[in-house]
Amino acid sequence: MLYASRILDFVDPDNFDEKIGINILKEALRKPIELMAKNGEQNGKLIIDTLLEKYNDNVTGYNFKTSTLSLRSLLTLDKFVNMFEDGVIDSFKVVKTVLEDACAIGKNRHAK
Repeated sequence: MLYASRILDFVDPDNFDEKIGINILKEALRKPIELMAKNGEQNGKLIIDTLLEKYNDNVTGYNFKTSTLSLRSLLTLDKFVNMFEDGVIDSFKVVKTVLEDACAIGKNRHAK
């Protein structure tokens, strides 16, 4: 989901409402990593930035299960792994829930 959020940087909204909707969707696609990092007392922004800037393969992710993110592990990149090889993939239910919640937030904000 994180890598899918990159395409939204290239969407040219026709109006302010579309711009808000794009930002909500982008945030929703990135939120699961932020929450997992927060739960593990790690820096979600640092993990997201590293994944989006350093990797362009759509399969590399951060292995939250094996370690905490320290400056040393970030520099050696030993916790950034191929998610398919490690058996970690986004489940349909998780993706569906994230997108439904993002749409509900957008709908509520638009109604105000």
